[in-house]
Amino acid sequence: MKKVKVPKYVATLIKNNKDHNVRPSYIVYKGVHGQYGEDFADWIMWDNEETFFRAWYDGYEVEEKRYLAYLANDEGNFLKFADDGSWAFDDLPGHTVIAKTEFTKAELAELLEGAFYKCTLDDDLYSSEEIEREWINPLIELVEVEVEE
Repeated sequence: MKKVKVPKYVATLIKNNKDHNVRPSYIVYKGVHGQYGEDFADWIMWDNEETFFRAWYDGYEVEEKRYLAYLANDEGNFLKFADDGSWAFDDLPGHTVIAKTEFTKAELAELLEGAFYKCTLDDDLYSSEEIEREWINPLIELVEVEVEE
């Protein structure tokens, strides 16, 4: 069976709690109520319950880095994408719609058909290898999310 990918903070949470024989349903219950931090609460409520349980029982891989997409030259306004498909740039922490705020580059490439980020593979003119070229919309700045261990 293929292992699921989880953010580093989820991998750390699983590892630390499995070592202490904590039940995964307890982690989800407490996590939804914020006991394990806002990142985990947002992640688990973003339709990741099955992913969490599969990671717990079948194993996992840590997914790639996550980013906030800030408006360039603007303090504090970052991309929020809601599960209803709406999106906005704002700095309101208490937004009424559950919004996803952290993205992998692959997720950003899928949003709005690559309006924020694109990555392509081009043939290298001087060898038989392919070169990965990325494009970041000049109106945004990607800031890597630092995850506490």
